[in-house]
Amino acid sequence: QRAREAPPPPPPPPPRPPRLATVRAILGFVPFVFVMAIKVSMHNLCAATAASLGGAPAAAHTALMAVAWLCFTFGDVGSSLAQAFLPAFASEEHPPPAAAAATAEEGSAAADGRSPLVQFVYPRRPSPPEAAPRTSFDMAAAWPTLRQLLRCTATISTVVVGLAATLLTAGAGQISSDPAVREQMRAVLPLMAATLSTHGTAITLEGVLLAQKDFAGLAATYTAVGLSCAALLALVRRSGAGLLGVWGVYVWYCLLRVVLFAGRGFGWRALKPTPQAAEAAPALG
Repeated sequence: QRAREAPPPPPPPPPRPPRLATVRAILGFVPFVFVMAIKVSMHNLCAATAASLGGAPAAAHTALMAVAWLCFTFGDVGSSLAQAFLPAFASEEHPPPAAAAATAEEGSAAADGRSPLVQFVYPRRPSPPEAAPRTSFDMAAAWPTLRQLLRCTATISTVVVGLAATLLTAGAGQISSDPAVREQMRAVLPLMAATLSTHGTAITLEGVLLAQKDFAGLAATYTAVGLSCAALLALVRRSGAGLLGVWGVYVWYCLLRVVLFAGRGFGWRALKPTPQAAEAAPALG
């Protein structure tokens, strides 16, 4: 006797549309892409402006940027440190779920004595969708750790300024044999030192906003920074400020980020201290 054949398996269910949380997680990468686009555009505009100045300024800018990128790498450590130590002071506040709110509404409807017919004719409005959790940050508890991070950043900035000064003075002959190029490099050195001394602080404060998950503030800050730098570079082209004008824009680029990031992280957001975050604070040596 033949064994009965097993029925074919049921077809797989159709794919479900992505949930709101999944879409929100994917869109969370958009601010990072936008910020990187602003940074790359800033450096490209500066390079294009320097190239339009002629041979010696363009060559000097290339040499200066080679040294600057080496120094920027050390300053970028501040953002990594902030993102490593400061998330311990952030916490998420979850609103009550929508299902619980709907159950409470149903219970209140039954409690006020409304009959099923009245509830059918005059239904209650549906509950709103569940809101996204809100991130709060305990700046009061995080300040000792952040102060240590800023001290570390200041030390790194001091070292890279000394490194850049050494390379562009004692090592200038190894970078370029053209006296005109070396003269341009020496003239721009003070502005480059100002840029490097503020770059680390700007990146560290940017890491504070990332630790706070303040992506809207990050995007708004870089929008203002990008527009102002583009306007200043256009002014440099028209005014004939030369390579000094280009590096003056770099100083503005770093200083403006320090001011806006500090204002956003410390003064423009209401931050309530929580004892839980203080107990979870990581120790820095």
